[in-house]
Amino acid sequence: MDDLRRVEITVDKVRDLVLPAAADYPSTRGRGDGTCCDGCGHGIDIQEEALAVCVGGLLILVFHEVCYGAWRGFTAA
Repeated sequence: MDDLRRVEITVDKVRDLVLPAAADYPSTRGRGDGTCCDGCGHGIDIQEEALAVCVGGLLILVFHEVCYGAWRGFTAA
């Protein structure tokens, strides 16, 4: 899947309230382990960087780097 499509899917999930709106949540970087991205829904391979975000101390979201950027950068128009 190309990055543009990943961004579109992630933004649609925020717009449709499937993902919470981004805020200043703590995040950590690491290597993918096959876990599905909460943004685009595709697995994050070992050769890809992954970002894990703790939302409100209860929910852990995991993103591809480009999906994380789309999630953080989304603003409702």
